[in-house]
Amino acid sequence: MVRKFLLTDVLSVVMDKPVSASHYHGMWDLLNFVTENDLPANQLPSARSRCREYILSSYPELKIATEENSGSDNYKEVLEKLRENFGEHLELESIQKPKERVVEQFGVRIGGSL
Repeated sequence: MVRKFLLTDVLSVVMDKPVSASHYHGMWDLLNFVTENDLPANQLPSARSRCREYILSSYPELKIATEENSGSDNYKEVLEKLRENFGEHLELESIQKPKERVVEQFGVRIGGSL
């Protein structure tokens, strides 16, 4: 399943700070969708780390946001560059492959832990 997310919500995950108007709500929604879980607050940091790597592998152009996010003025310039490339939204799909979803329903993941 694929879903569109606001570019700023995606950047909140990539940059590890809320840069979206929806603050943590948009980031939490994104993390829940991508991991296919209803994450409690204490699991957000580990989910964010996992999703960050996934997002950057899917959209390597977003690395500019991690490399150049030191100042608020600089962030605005980076955001405008990214908006020119992608628009206001990015499409993401869940990290899990269909086979993993079926196996996890039975409480076991072959080759790893849940």
